Amino acid sequence: MGFVFAMIAVIAVIAVGIVVYEMLGSSKKEKSGGTRQWGRSTAETKGERGEAEVARILGRTIEGERIVFNNFTFRDKKTGMSRQIDHILINHRGIFIVETKNYSGKIFGQENEREWRQVLRSETNTFYNPVKQNLTHMIALKQYLPSGAPLVSLIVFVRGDISSIRVENVIPLSGLRREFDRDRGVYLNGEEISMYGSRIRDARATDISKEQHIEDIQKMQENVRNNICPRCGAKLKLRHGKYGDFYGCSRYPKCSFTKDIKDNNRKAG
Repeated sequence: MGFVFAMIAVIAVIAVGIVVYEMLGSSKKEKSGGTRQWGRSTAETKGERGEAEVARILGRTIEGERIVFNNFTFRDKKTGMSRQIDHILINHRGIFIVETKNYSGKIFGQENEREWRQVLRSETNTFYNPVKQNLTHMIALKQYLPSGAPLVSLIVFVRGDISSIRVENVIPLSGLRREFDRDRGVYLNGEEISMYGSRIRDARATDISKEQHIEDIQKMQENVRNNICPRCGAKLKLRHGKYGDFYGCSRYPKCSFTKDIKDNNRKAG
């Protein structure tokens, strides 16, 4: 009988432990918003973490020396849609428009390709060419700046192996500070830095919500699928080039946006 009572006691202890474990697990899920929300927010958190790393290197604004904008949202004058730039730095070497990517794995892509690839151990993902993405941002921002403003595009991969990328100004995080100091034949004095900073600051749109910006991105994707240029709103026309057919903006050479003819059969990025 003593043995039986001992076994019952052990089983009871185990059962209580299981109940407590499940209660604690349930509590953690509630605090984090549940399993689905955790999965959704993880991608956002990675992006925010990458942007925080870049923001740390940019530092704070020092009038006359450098002006920094992070998570800068403004409205494209030509299309009326919102644009979001991860970081802008104005210093003596120019106006740097920085797009941050926090992808892990091996990264593959070429300057003129529409989609780049992230290769992990068990899967391959595609994402819109960040060079093209940042160029669209720069073209929209130029509408608020004097002609000849010295804009420089930088694509920063916080993580990931970009050793196969042979595209100018696509750099790892470790090379970012060096790019800000590199001589590009431009030198802005303190007054010019302040002037450009004021122009950009005035362009900032504080009335655009995150939800509205997402809607604008979806609308832009739909426009591209319907052969409407995302940069100027003109029609994309079928053209015949040296390397095959493609869609180009009808306002060329004022607008040089192009789309691969194959993109009509797949989702635009």
